[in-house]
Amino acid sequence: MNIDLANKINGITLLAMGVWGFYESGSKTALIAPGFGLGLLACSNGIATRDPLVSHLAVVFTGIVGLMLIKPYQGAKSRGDSNAQLRVGAMLATSGLAFVSFVVHFISNRLAKQD
Repeated sequence: MNIDLANKINGITLLAMGVWGFYESGSKTALIAPGFGLGLLACSNGIATRDPLVSHLAVVFTGIVGLMLIKPYQGAKSRGDSNAQLRVGAMLATSGLAFVSFVVHFISNRLAKQD
């Protein structure tokens, strides 16, 4: 998958699902993911122009948010809250997809430079 598209999908998902979670739960911590989503969307232009610094920052933020979402998913699962599982699961899935897309892109660039 194209890293530009993967990043935008991840940013929009983090933003939308996080805001939904905030309105459903009222918890201010639900706004952390939308903050990361806005940050990732702000990186979109740099990623599209293949700015290495912006791309590396985006992959670090994507990895951090992905790791941060593990605990809320476990909590939602233990409570049996299917809406929270859906929201957090969607954010985990898109973060994982974006992270893998970044890593594959970085590896292919590295291999291309060696030739």
